[in-house]
Amino acid sequence: MTKWTIARALETAATGAVLVAAVIVILQRGYPANNEDGWSAIDPIQIAFGASPSLGNTQAAHAVMVFADFECQFCQTAANGLMPWLRSEYVDRGQLRLVLKHFPLDRLHTHARRLAHLSACASLKSDPWEVHTLLYQVSPSSSVTAESLSKSLGLDSQQLDQCAVGLGREIVDQDVEAAVKLGVSGTPTFVLGTVKNDVLEAKLRLSGAVAQAVFAKGLRQLKVGS
Repeated sequence: MTKWTIARALETAATGAVLVAAVIVILQRGYPANNEDGWSAIDPIQIAFGASPSLGNTQAAHAVMVFADFECQFCQTAANGLMPWLRSEYVDRGQLRLVLKHFPLDRLHTHARRLAHLSACASLKSDPWEVHTLLYQVSPSSSVTAESLSKSLGLDSQQLDQCAVGLGREIVDQDVEAAVKLGVSGTPTFVLGTVKNDVLEAKLRLSGAVAQAVFAKGLRQLKVGS
């Protein structure tokens, strides 16, 4: 093997290692910010809100479902930036409903599904926005228990714990089933469409903690707020 061949082989191996490392980061953390137009059209499919909490005007013609994982770094980024903007500019103005759904990445995040179970139940008794905000703020996530969450929200810890292993589990399983039908493969993922009787007809999908300008393109495409 010549020196050139050896050098070429090493270069190829190094490139492959970088790509593998990048894939691992995305799988572990979720989708990073993307300043390109990442919206993709999907075949219309109807997904019921189910027991998932929603915010906004129940008469709004459009809704966005957010699939997230509480241990996903980019979900936290979206929760701190994109989501408050979305709520203040569109949800609170009655132009859009925001539906919060779970998609725990079990193979990568040890506590994600447990947190999702607790969130699903706590959101039935408390402000869902407050519940989600709180869970993204707690570090480490392993410290969150039914008792600690109940104390922060003023709930009964025993009832929350019982719900988490029952109804909470069912709600999250339904969310994951909906995510699979919608082609969701990572977090955060946003699915936008029209809504009627708490059923979303999904039309566009976007993944990542994207810039507001990118998100707004999808809203304009469906004429949200027009």
